This record gives sequence, structure tokens and C-alpha cells, in this order.
Amino acid sequence: MYEEPTRLMHNSMFPSPSLAQHKTSPANNERDVLRQQIHVLANKLLPITVFAQLALRHCQDPQVITHLEKINCSAEEARVIVSQIQQFGQNETSSPRTDIQQNES
Repeated sequence: MYEEPTRLMHNSMFPSPSLAQHKTSPANNERDVLRQQIHVLANKLLPITVFAQLALRHCQDPQVITHLEKINCSAEEARVIVSQIQQFGQNETSSPRTDIQQNES
């Protein structure tokens, strides 16, 4: 469904209230908020990639094609970075913190 550009801009400029509410919670909730924000970022990258690819299919102007390819490539690179951050977060939470255990011994 199409949304007016001002509506899209408003949504991207101001974080959702649900994310802001978690900031007063302990560290585990901060990680959850960060996870949610990374997920939101990944979702924001998807339409950039999709619309750039769609425009590339229909574009005939070589200069515009060059710009669209740069947009698409940058969005794909950002998506890979987001995926790596998500993977790092999963690895960090799945392994026990041995440094704390060693210090207590």
C-alpha cells in the first residue's frame, strides 16, 4: 500500500513509542530494544532495495541506471551489515559469559 512521503518521513524520523518505553529497563531489555531497532532497520532497507530493483527494470536512462545501481548496491551492503550485527547479537546471547565465571573462582 502506498503511503504519502510525509507520512513515511514522519515514521522514520521518530522512533515508535514502544521502543522508547524500554529504555528505563535493565540491560537485558536494552539488548531487546537494540534487537528490535536492528530489525526495524532491516525492514526499512527492504523497500529501498525492492524499489531500486523495480526502477532498474523499467529505466532506460544510463545516468539514472548508474544512480539506481549505486542505491541498490548500498542498500544490499547495509543489509549484509545488519545481518552481521544480528548474527553477532545472537552469538553473544547464546554463549555464557566465561569471564564472569572465571573472576568469581
